[in-house]
Amino acid sequence: MIAKNMLRYSVMRYHSHQNLNMISRTFSAAPILNRKTNPSLPNLATAKEVTKKTEIKRKAFSRLFDFVEHYGEKVLDKLLPEVAMKAVKTFSRGTKALLADMKEYSWVNHVLTETSNWQKACLTLSRRQLEIYLYLPGEMMRVTPVLIVSAFPFAQNIAFPLAMMFPNHLLSSHFYNENQQSMAYHGKIVGRQSHYRHVLRYLNSSIVTPKSGFEQILSTILHDKTTPNPAAILRLKSIFEEAAILHIKLLTAPHVKHLMRAHQVRGSILWIPRFRLQQHANLVHQIDLAIIREGGPDLLSLEELRRACHLRGLNVKEQDQAVMLKYLTEWLTVTSKLDYTSMSMLLHLPILLGYNHGSRIWD
Repeated sequence: MIAKNMLRYSVMRYHSHQNLNMISRTFSAAPILNRKTNPSLPNLATAKEVTKKTEIKRKAFSRLFDFVEHYGEKVLDKLLPEVAMKAVKTFSRGTKALLADMKEYSWVNHVLTETSNWQKACLTLSRRQLEIYLYLPGEMMRVTPVLIVSAFPFAQNIAFPLAMMFPNHLLSSHFYNENQQSMAYHGKIVGRQSHYRHVLRYLNSSIVTPKSGFEQILSTILHDKTTPNPAAILRLKSIFEEAAILHIKLLTAPHVKHLMRAHQVRGSILWIPRFRLQQHANLVHQIDLAIIREGGPDLLSLEELRRACHLRGLNVKEQDQAVMLKYLTEWLTVTSKLDYTSMSMLLHLPILLGYNHGSRIWD
């Protein structure tokens, strides 16, 4: 009886190995959907990296560009008298701002795709240009359906009122007033900061050598309820670098999932999530370097400062300029010392710097 069971187990194990080999060969023979071998920047594809998906996205952007360019004369000039003048002014101002950013995005994309050295190309771009390159794709995904629907006869009477009622869901920031922008920041940061405790939990469960000083940092955050200073954080850089325990490639799947939510990185946990996180971190890092290059955070306007701090995980609602300036300065102190191999530290910086911040929204 025992011999029979052992024989049956051996046969099942053999077939299992055969099936695994067949699956492995199938995936290795499948066409490559993403030709990038190293993460660069979101939505960036050089001539050698262009895929069918890239071509479709570029054609869609080109058609939408033409549509927005003539939106005023095709749609707004033909509105019925019943449509409120407030909506007309909002959409007229918004489409002009959106078109200007689309032109800027096209130029940035042209600069980046003309060379294989995206890091060198980023040095020629301004902070604002890089921010547009980061934000615009997500903004367009929200506003495009409303613009297209409003182009149909009489559809403006439905599309415009709905868009004005739910601007944070149906419009991009180009159409917001100051209050709507503040509400949008707050709504997003509530969701993002709800993942901070999960990320900190995975950091706390990581096995890190005591000599790194990691335990002291976690103790500062969890027990002392204070924020570690930039110098103390920088001393941990080695554990976030290539092949170290907290490098992006070695993080667990749940850890990666909560990092994606904390940074609002689009995409599924099942589809190259670490690749997307690295791309996002690369672009934020280039924006950091551009701020320093252009004279530092002191030269940013109040709205630019709010936007910069929001991107980096701070709740900017009702925050003084001095508070935001201090947060951004500490952030830049850390990230200015980072490089391509230590972007995992940048991704964890909102938790390391912001977990006990006075503006934190506790869930």
